[in-house]
Amino acid sequence: MRFLILLAFVIVGCSGSGSELLLETGSTVTLSGTVVDVNTEPMAVDGDGVITIETDDGETARIFVAAGEGSCSAEGLQLIGEVAVGDRVEAQGRVVGGANIRPCEGDDHYLRRADG
Repeated sequence: MRFLILLAFVIVGCSGSGSELLLETGSTVTLSGTVVDVNTEPMAVDGDGVITIETDDGETARIFVAAGEGSCSAEGLQLIGEVAVGDRVEAQGRVVGGANIRPCEGDDHYLRRADG
């Protein structure tokens, strides 16, 4: 499973077109932006789904959503199956490296549609 997650990082990392945020690993951040890609395929094999966004500053960031919603306390994770390219989203989660966040562990973590 770790190989699949690493593979997802590599594949998604190679597909970005804008500049990429560099966030402090382990910190909790809130990101919002326009969806440029949604990849739920890894979730079929217990991997993370990925929503790639372009922030208002034109930078690329990724929101990783765990396949098993029951393993995360964050609200709104089911939204990964509902959002499409062009939608605006907001997420708060832990930085897992680079411009990648995972809304999961914290009581204040979430994924939701953003006003826009």
